[in-house]
Amino acid sequence: MITVIVALAMLISLSAVGMYYGGDTFGEGQRQAESAAIINQGQQIAGAIEMYAADTQTNTFSDMTALVPAYLTSLPEGWELTGGSSEVPEGFLAFPIPGTSAQKLSTCEEVNKKLGLSSVPACGAVAANFAGCCTTG
Repeated sequence: MITVIVALAMLISLSAVGMYYGGDTFGEGQRQAESAAIINQGQQIAGAIEMYAADTQTNTFSDMTALVPAYLTSLPEGWELTGGSSEVPEGFLAFPIPGTSAQKLSTCEEVNKKLGLSSVPACGAVAANFAGCCTTG
């Protein structure tokens, strides 16, 4: 019985030490996974929009629900086609990154790093063909 209690105590203390010293590693892994998911979902939506444009022979696109079910089985949660504001130009595919400002910037930097971009520009300053992560505010 005592060996079980000692083993549990050691397991709990090792878990606490791992969380304390491994927190940065966990955060980095979480950031990389989130950025990979953002890139993957964005590429799927962009591909669906390209197929829609080819099928309908049009260059205009304003409603993401038109992609379901012919081009996507469902829309990834959180994505939207922007209507234009002072921070994000009209017609951009946008996904709000959750977390604090520092977490958002870190995830955005990771997305752009994976896309081969060296910085994170302001959304209001990007070109119409920009493909990457940009910041608002």
